[in-house]
Amino acid sequence: MKSNKLLGKKIYIFIFILGMIVFLYPTLSNLYYNYTAVSNTYMEYSLNNQTSKDKDVKYTPKSETYLETNDDTIFAYINIDKIHQTLPIYLGVTEEHLNNGVAVIKGTSIPVGGESTNSVIAGHTGQVKKLFTDLPELEPRDEITITNKIETLYYKVTGNKLIMPDQEEYLSVIEGKDMITLLTCYHGTLTNDRLLVFAERYNPGNKTDSIEASIINQDKYSYLSKVELKEKPIYRMVEPVVIACAIILIILFVYTFSKKKDNSK
Repeated sequence: MKSNKLLGKKIYIFIFILGMIVFLYPTLSNLYYNYTAVSNTYMEYSLNNQTSKDKDVKYTPKSETYLETNDDTIFAYINIDKIHQTLPIYLGVTEEHLNNGVAVIKGTSIPVGGESTNSVIAGHTGQVKKLFTDLPELEPRDEITITNKIETLYYKVTGNKLIMPDQEEYLSVIEGKDMITLLTCYHGTLTNDRLLVFAERYNPGNKTDSIEASIINQDKYSYLSKVELKEKPIYRMVEPVVIACAIILIILFVYTFSKKKDNSK
């Protein structure tokens, strides 16, 4: 009789643990995916862009002085009011940099502005810290600022695009454009898409808004497009069902255990 009670307790403990695993699996798997796959992708971009650095990036005298900055120190801060994020910017993609803030991909422009520059800034999605999780909410005309030790640069979002990890051409400099590109993972597909958000620099004191022409005439610029939200993959669609089952298992365990405890009194 005693052995049956002990077996029953073990079964209920097993059900409880199983329920917790099922409940936490989507979150834990998402965190693990971001921590590994995303970091690897950004580092691949860095390595590939590093080989063509001298050819693709035009440095101004102002940006050359920043090359002496230590990679492990905060280079600047990016502020995105729309998604309530102010994050430190580091030069070079490392796991430490991506855990603490966002990072400029090596081989792209340093974020100090200048004609024919494109600073590609990478950040994690779906971590405990929000970082770039809410980038899909950004729309044309939303403002982004970058503050370094000398000045604050103002940018307006002009568009966005979903790309595959190997579509590096969208990270290149656009002739005549002073811009930044924010890069993060996009979780709406099974194909490991990356979300790019493009923004062009503007002068807030200038009444003539040159960025407006870019937004209105998006067809003129091949790098601009509107992100179409794709259908969630099957494993994303069943997550609510899995979570619901886990909750039911946990409730069942608690109810049965408490009832047996009452009966034993």
